[in-house]
Amino acid sequence: MCADRGHPDTGFGVRYLVGRYADGYLQRSGQVRGYSHLIWQGRHVAEVTQLTATEAAGFWLDVVDAARAVQAVCRPVTVNLSVLGNGLPHLHAHVIPRYAVGDPRPGRPLPHRYLDQGTQDEEQVARCAADLVTYLAKPRDGDDVPVT
Repeated sequence: MCADRGHPDTGFGVRYLVGRYADGYLQRSGQVRGYSHLIWQGRHVAEVTQLTATEAAGFWLDVVDAARAVQAVCRPVTVNLSVLGNGLPHLHAHVIPRYAVGDPRPGRPLPHRYLDQGTQDEEQVARCAADLVTYLAKPRDGDDVPVT
């Protein structure tokens, strides 16, 4: 994951958010439209607890921007956020949309195989990434106004 930082396409995902603290990548893997990773772009850390207060606030603001974009573009019922430090030793967050139709475990954690197994249609991934970029480029009314 360290080597993938800052690239517009990692092979695993297409970058749609260039944040101050983290970049957002729409994943090709799995079966969930809008599934993304936010990869920390600063000095190497494995855990969110290793960040300064300023870094942590900035990281989470980038994660929230990505989640809002996925919510607006993909229209899931909700978006789950997850930070898991035990799998890959580089700070990253998962943005996991949950849909009313086709969700294998409503109200419970999604089995990891739905995020890792299979490959999504490349045209759909490219179109979704472009829509996320367009959404994020739009001016918003203010930083304190939630997106609905």
